[in-house]
Amino acid sequence: MHAASRVSLNLGQLSYARSDYSGAIQHYESAMPGLRQGNDLERLVQSTIGLADALAANGTFDIALAHYSSGKIEATKRGWPILSALCEESAALIYLARGEFAAALAGFELARQQYERLSMPQHLANAERQLGQVYFELNLLPEATALLQHSIERFEPLEMNLEAAWTRVELAKVIAALRPGDPQLDSLLSEADRVFASQTQVAGQAAVALARAEHAMNTGHFDPAREQAAGAEAAFRKLGMAAHQIRAEVLLAECDCHCGRLSDARGTFARLLASAHEQRLQSVELRALTQLGYIATREHDLDGARHHFECAVSIVEEQRDRLGGDELRHSFLTAALVPYRELLRLSLDDMSEQSQALAVLLALERFRARALADRLGDITLNQATGNKALDELQYRLAWSQRRLRRLREEGDDTEAAETEIGRLEHDYLEVQRRWRLTAGGNRQTGSAITLNDRSLAELQRGLPNDAVIVEYGVIDDELFACVINDTSVRMARSVAPWDVVQGAIRRVQFQMDAMRTSRLLPPQHVLQLEARARKALQQLHGLIWAPLTPALSHARHLLVVPHGKLGAVAFAALHDGSRYLGEHVPIAVAPSVAVAAQVLARPAPAVVAPLVLADTQRLVHASREADALRQIFPRAWVETDDAANSETLRQLGLSADSIHLACHGVFRSDNPAFSALELADGNFSALDAEKLGLSNALVVLSACDSGVATESEGDEVFGLVRAFLIGGASRVVASLWPVDDETTVDWMTAFYRALQSGATPTGASQLAQRAVREQHAHPFHWAAFATFGGW
Repeated sequence: MHAASRVSLNLGQLSYARSDYSGAIQHYESAMPGLRQGNDLERLVQSTIGLADALAANGTFDIALAHYSSGKIEATKRGWPILSALCEESAALIYLARGEFAAALAGFELARQQYERLSMPQHLANAERQLGQVYFELNLLPEATALLQHSIERFEPLEMNLEAAWTRVELAKVIAALRPGDPQLDSLLSEADRVFASQTQVAGQAAVALARAEHAMNTGHFDPAREQAAGAEAAFRKLGMAAHQIRAEVLLAECDCHCGRLSDARGTFARLLASAHEQRLQSVELRALTQLGYIATREHDLDGARHHFECAVSIVEEQRDRLGGDELRHSFLTAALVPYRELLRLSLDDMSEQSQALAVLLALERFRARALADRLGDITLNQATGNKALDELQYRLAWSQRRLRRLREEGDDTEAAETEIGRLEHDYLEVQRRWRLTAGGNRQTGSAITLNDRSLAELQRGLPNDAVIVEYGVIDDELFACVINDTSVRMARSVAPWDVVQGAIRRVQFQMDAMRTSRLLPPQHVLQLEARARKALQQLHGLIWAPLTPALSHARHLLVVPHGKLGAVAFAALHDGSRYLGEHVPIAVAPSVAVAAQVLARPAPAVVAPLVLADTQRLVHASREADALRQIFPRAWVETDDAANSETLRQLGLSADSIHLACHGVFRSDNPAFSALELADGNFSALDAEKLGLSNALVVLSACDSGVATESEGDEVFGLVRAFLIGGASRVVASLWPVDDETTVDWMTAFYRALQSGATPTGASQLAQRAVREQHAHPFHWAAFATFGGW
């Protein structure tokens, strides 16, 4: 009987490899009694895993998970780490299919670590591939590309042709999302199809057809998409692969929807929604609900549309809350914004009364700067992580950055050093991401923070009666605004066409860039540039601010929540034809009302004893700034030269009421996490700033581009300002463009004198702007610094 059971085990493995999952189930079930009776426990666990794999392929997920759990317990008890890791990895595949991405990531990473310890290159490559699959689902497309390409490179010398073929299908999906017209996409799918056909791997061929169908639909070729999806659906149905069959049916219904067959699509999506819910396929549920919302909208069933979109948002929120780290949360949310935007659109379309303005504001805030709102107050102290690999990478990165600085100062070639730093940065982020998945490295817990009726009412109660918050939003090409004061929320629709506004912003930026060499220009030319800049700023004012002025006439405190490229605008420099906006009212900037509410709940401290770090070795003006602060604040703690370093900032910044950093700044648009201030001992990056644990200090970044941030979907901003807010700053003063050294000294001197006299950060900024404007009329000189967070 034992020999027959071993034969059945082998037949089960063979049937599974040929996509005969029903046959595999029968063979594995036949093998198990004899293996148990013969006390062949290792093969019994192998049969348990094989049975679970076949059940999972047929969509019987709960029973499969139970088998993986029992198999893992037995393998762990018997000291069979490979089988234990296989159970972990296989269960993670089910979590991935269900859209439970946090559990999938953790399972794949735990299995990968075990395979690495056991020096098992085949299994290690497969685990890397599966991590790449999850990264794709979470919209981490460059990271997914790197992992999948690396997996193919590992599979090929090991002659794991089938695994390489599956990986090519997954890589093709990623490339389709990144670069739809890339010819590599077709070559990847063709090569995968060739391998599948040579090994009679029907499931793989169906997967290729489904990938082609998805790409055809996304590029507007609905008839070929329908044909390919129908073929895939039939193959999956014949194989009994229920979860894959449902995904093919979703694609068929989406084609129907695009082609106007709404009734057919509605019926199919309703049926698939029930099936997906029964099998807990959350990703399929999300697609079905979103499409049902679209159909209801087109059929003018607005209540039905709201219901479906709200259900979709609930799934997104549930999935998002399980993810660790704001990078994963933000990336996932950006890929799932459709139902949020459609709810915003429905709220805007229902603007029959101003009472609906509140609904629009809350709909807009549901997807704005969410990751930052979650992170505020969630501070991870200290540099040591407890992860040796991460700490070693951090040390090597710091050393390499110091070396790059020396090479630049000496005029030597820097290409090799820059390449090495790029590789270390990539490795650091990847190791950090994986550490957070398995070791509790992310301390972010609790419910996500969004604006709601109660938190908005609390914010309004705390607003001065002459304070106004303006939040911009865009739907399609319409720029609109929500105007909030202590008693009401009002809406301004159709403020301006967004494409026209973006053009006006580019013209303003061009004028600011033209002043970078102003010290070399004759005075008459400078006057001409100032007039041109004022004209461009007047045009922008007419587009984005003039339509709002009736609701803003009484404002004496102003906070702006910009959208997209508006985040690069110095609102104080907007000109109405007679004066600049900053002459009339002090202005603060925040990425969302929810973030502003958290910041404004912590009043800015009175500045008495600021910590000043000045890079006097490389910046002449830094020495002048340090001297000015010594004179204004007798209790100031001033460090210059080599003492202006990161360790001083970490140690003394904890108790400082204000921190002034006068140094070079570097904004990294390619990798904002490594945007940095160049202190005496090397780069102090955004990642470092997040860990400071400040006590509500005002932070002033007297450095070029220190307030610049990346734009992203959902108006999440990444850069130094965000990092210092996460690190405990009450407000951050930073620059929107490269600043002039001499006028920066004048600006900072006036700013701190105003603070010492009792002004708020925004009030002090307004006075500093006035002082510099009297000597240098061009906004390039006086409008670069903005106050972020609150007034």
